[in-house]
Amino acid sequence: MLLEPSRAYALDRLAAFIPQAGRAYAAGRNVDQGSGRHDRVSMLSPYVRHRTITESEIAAAVLATHSANAAEKFLQEVCWRTYWKGWLEQRPSVWRNYRRGIATAHAELTATEESDYQAAIAGKSGIACFDAWVNELIATGYLHNHARMWF
Repeated sequence: MLLEPSRAYALDRLAAFIPQAGRAYAAGRNVDQGSGRHDRVSMLSPYVRHRTITESEIAAAVLATHSANAAEKFLQEVCWRTYWKGWLEQRPSVWRNYRRGIATAHAELTATEESDYQAAIAGKSGIACFDAWVNELIATGYLHNHARMWF
């Protein structure tokens, strides 16, 4: 499952997801079914991020098939994504400070911690779910939202 960087693919992804954008999304969105099995989520974030497809296009397509009530959770997630993107754009120091903190923390790692870190980012931490997530991210460039949060 590699995501293709094209508008046509984004529109195909959206069309394929539309049937799931209602109550099925609300019920299954928090379940990571495992590597390559992401039919319960849209996987449209990279396309929205790079403006290949817009939030308004997504909302219009969803609302052409589902009522606002049925698609409420999915539409909320689209709106929250937009809200937080705007929030961060208005506060560039938040991201800079975060990156600076990461760099500082990394510079302060002991040799053992550095070794553990390198093993973890290579998918060799010894923690099965984390290693699977790293390998999926390396192979596909994608992780389910909850996998990203747990990770």
